[in-house]
Amino acid sequence: MAASEACATIGSLDHETTTTASVDTPAVAVTTRWEGYLQKRSDWLKQWEAYYFVLHGCALYCYLSADEAKRQPENSKIKHGAFSFTSHVVLQHVVSIHSHGAFDFILETSSGKPLYLRAKSQAMKAVWIAMASQGIYDTRIDSRGRVAPVDVTIRPATLRDAYVAFAYVQSSLSALEDEAREKVLELKIPPRQVVRPTTTIALAVAAPSIDRAVMRLISVCHRSLALRTNYRVVVPFQGAYSGHHGLLEFLTKLTKAAKLLTFAVHSLEIVESSSKQIVVVAKGHESMQVRATGKVLRQDFLHKLYMLPNDGRILRWEVHGDTDASALAFKGLGSSSGQHPVQRDSLSTIKLDHLPSFETRPSWQPPADALSPDDVAHIPTPHARPSTTRRSPPPRRQSPPPVPVRLCSPTAGNVPSPRRRHEAGHGCITSNSPLEAPLNFKRGHPWPDPPLRPPHEHDMRAAIATELDLCRRRDDLDLYVTLACKSLRCAMGTVCIFGAQGGYFVAKHGVQRDLLSWDVLLEAHVSSQRPLIVLDATRDVRFAANPIVVDRSVQFFVGVPLLSSEHVLLGVLSVLDHTPRTSLRDADVTALVQIAQTIMNRIQDASATSDLRQSAPAYSARPKKQPIRRSYQQQKEVDLDID
Repeated sequence: MAASEACATIGSLDHETTTTASVDTPAVAVTTRWEGYLQKRSDWLKQWEAYYFVLHGCALYCYLSADEAKRQPENSKIKHGAFSFTSHVVLQHVVSIHSHGAFDFILETSSGKPLYLRAKSQAMKAVWIAMASQGIYDTRIDSRGRVAPVDVTIRPATLRDAYVAFAYVQSSLSALEDEAREKVLELKIPPRQVVRPTTTIALAVAAPSIDRAVMRLISVCHRSLALRTNYRVVVPFQGAYSGHHGLLEFLTKLTKAAKLLTFAVHSLEIVESSSKQIVVVAKGHESMQVRATGKVLRQDFLHKLYMLPNDGRILRWEVHGDTDASALAFKGLGSSSGQHPVQRDSLSTIKLDHLPSFETRPSWQPPADALSPDDVAHIPTPHARPSTTRRSPPPRRQSPPPVPVRLCSPTAGNVPSPRRRHEAGHGCITSNSPLEAPLNFKRGHPWPDPPLRPPHEHDMRAAIATELDLCRRRDDLDLYVTLACKSLRCAMGTVCIFGAQGGYFVAKHGVQRDLLSWDVLLEAHVSSQRPLIVLDATRDVRFAANPIVVDRSVQFFVGVPLLSSEHVLLGVLSVLDHTPRTSLRDADVTALVQIAQTIMNRIQDASATSDLRQSAPAYSARPKKQPIRRSYQQQKEVDLDID
């Protein structure tokens, strides 16, 4: 492809070339329901807080968490002064706010009150404003206060509608990504725009031939959708995704990594139709341009869609592309492809240039910080020719005995390592993190209490932690904790998940305990905004009187927040050491943040893969052979024959 052709505008993307052939699959009623976590700006303090919103046509409900929406769907009330919903609000306008870096929009109620909301991605924002604007047009509130459709003759959604909408949505998201990168969005449209049912997602992409495109795509996909790709780990959008939000995450990663040029479905064919499931195969061709390198990827794709026999919604969506061509196009953007294609190579996101050398030292050579100039003269350099006379190893300098530690077990691996000696200068942190909340001593301890957290945050955290399988010991995360300890040369490290009464260490290195209460938990002081750095805990008013610091178990502490995809603080990745430090490199903190992000990627991938395995069809296992029962005399004869 020529350069001019590769740089074609997204407006030329042919998202209408889907096949006109139809398949005999059950049609699905078009839904007006959508739900998910959003951040809402408070009316007085102008702060953003996360809530769980449920949209049902023109009515909007709000809950403290997803579990509350499931347990008490009729109880949509927010108290404690955040903002008040008597039961629900009726929407009349949707306003999109166009700005770089934030995905904000406004839902205006029938009383004229604006609700400022923020989504976590452009795809999430596009679905919210499309569903809300169309729901205002399609539904009304009847005399009994219930949501009722205005037009009952809406054509049901089909599989062909889903692919037309899929092509339209991904091409629109790709166009919005182009505009965001070129920073020309504010030149084309005003900062705020009223969204109507006929408003397109992006100006560069024309409206599709079907009505209610976004609604039809959501309707055809099951709430428990499991989407899986066969791409290798170098492809940014490979992996497994779960639910409607997983589909939007897949589209977000796809459009951020590549610019869509063409997408066409040539055929839809039912390959299996039984009483258990219906399998439909979609074949087509697509082309995309890698944003980082400008390479163009052309490939034939094959999608396998699994449905229930009496339900036309897609339960499992398998995306099969050209693995070799895609790996070659995205080569250099990731690591090697030796892992399983379903599982992301979590270590590939860590920049190892900031980490220390992992080469093993000779047993006779002490650490460099413990050598004197006379000792260094006796160590042979790598380029020097070895002498024929054997030198005796220099005497190792005696180090003072370690201070007794209560948090960790007395093993050789827990002996505090010598910290790096470098002068504080550019790119170094030389002081503790400042206070982010006022201190209080309501619990009566000599040390201050941890910062108070909203009461609804625990329910949200518990639900997400249960969904991500973080309520048990996770040995698969010990590698990342060890890597974090080595990167900062610390003796201890943990992955601490917050609970109702304290913090639970689901992964740890050099720490003996599994649980600490809120009163003494250092990780409880970490906020969701930035890492907490404590170079010398004995000189910090928050920790100086803490029993862990008084016993000299911990004097150096760095905690990085672990945030879910809903921006909920689940816990902290922390590294601790017995000796204080005078400075810390910015590069070390960056490496620790990257390890924390890798841990969350690993956890989310494992959860999505587990959901995918649960939704897979069960196969009959071969029955085990029953052991042959013999009498004592028969067994004795068999033993004699063997002898």
